[in-house]
Amino acid sequence: MFSGGCGFLPGGGGGEETDVAVENQETAPPDIPLTAVRPLPPVDMAALGLIPPILPDQRLRQIQPGRTNPFELIPVEARIRESVCQIDSPKSGDANGAKQDKFQGNIPTTTTVTSPSPSTSSTFTVPPSSVPPTAPPPLFPNDARAVVVSGIIEIGNRPFAIVQAPGEPVARNVTVGDRLSGGRVRVKAINPFAATPNVVLEQHGDSVTRDVGSPALPPLTPPAPPTAASSGLDTDAAIEAFGQGFAQILGAMAQEMSGAVTNANQAANTTRTVSLRGPEGDGIGYGEIRNLAVLRLAVNERGGNLVNSVGLLCNAGQETLEVRRLTFQVEDATDNTILDSIQIALARPYFLQKGQKLEFDGNAPRFRGRSPQDVIVKLVDWSSEQTQTAQNNN
Repeated sequence: MFSGGCGFLPGGGGGEETDVAVENQETAPPDIPLTAVRPLPPVDMAALGLIPPILPDQRLRQIQPGRTNPFELIPVEARIRESVCQIDSPKSGDANGAKQDKFQGNIPTTTTVTSPSPSTSSTFTVPPSSVPPTAPPPLFPNDARAVVVSGIIEIGNRPFAIVQAPGEPVARNVTVGDRLSGGRVRVKAINPFAATPNVVLEQHGDSVTRDVGSPALPPLTPPAPPTAASSGLDTDAAIEAFGQGFAQILGAMAQEMSGAVTNANQAANTTRTVSLRGPEGDGIGYGEIRNLAVLRLAVNERGGNLVNSVGLLCNAGQETLEVRRLTFQVEDATDNTILDSIQIALARPYFLQKGQKLEFDGNAPRFRGRSPQDVIVKLVDWSSEQTQTAQNNN
């Protein structure tokens, strides 16, 4: 049997519903007392190692506008190298003058100092020094000259050279960029397909070409500076001058004892210096080949034969040049027809530094059936190889 009340069923019971009103009460915020806020001190971002921000407008002002056409050629400023070998006007006696002529810059001897105050100024003069400053000794590529190249091989389309360098006990393989002799010599280039395979070395800014199988070259030494006690004349020069004077005295005595000399012998013993004509004019400018320029050229004419030549060389490049032989082309002065070529063997090797001028002398053959005034002489080649005599090519 189930029994229960109806109060638990929905809709059952007669109880009344009571509405309870809930009032929404707003909570007021607490009162916060107003106090003065201290501003933060400025921060030096550079002192803290921070990079300050850059505003967009400021950055746009810093950007340089680019090219409108990306395919436009970039203009390249032409750099014209001014030659250091200036042709001097020929002067009488220049052919037998000083043996060395170098470029020297203008050294100011007076200095003016002005005070920053607009009302006062002071000026003082520095007296010129009586003793010229001593130039540092030149550096010669002696280590590069002593390198011996025994062969050149190619491995993987890359040339290697077998070299024996000074200061190294054994020979080794090197390529372009390697260094020798404790880092003093750098391998600048390897030319396996040249007429004579060679290796180009660099030391002290000078390039030295060493052929395969060539022996080591002797070291270069700077000339000894003249001393003040000798007054520009050394012992050998004094002895030579004394010997020449004594020989002249003996010759004069022999002429007085033997009688008069015939006119033919007098003409044969007469020496006359004749300036040769170059492309630039009479007596000046004979061309420039591989940074070597011949500025003056003359021959000593004795009895119709050209037995001696003198002139002026100039190094127009950046590297030291060693000159032992000059080759000239002889052209007709009227129609520029090539007539002959002559070689002048210099009396000694001449070493020219950058921008240096040197007087030279050497042996030259005579012009066959031609007067020196009827031809034009032009420099076509020079060499550092030593020759015994000047030979005529024809």
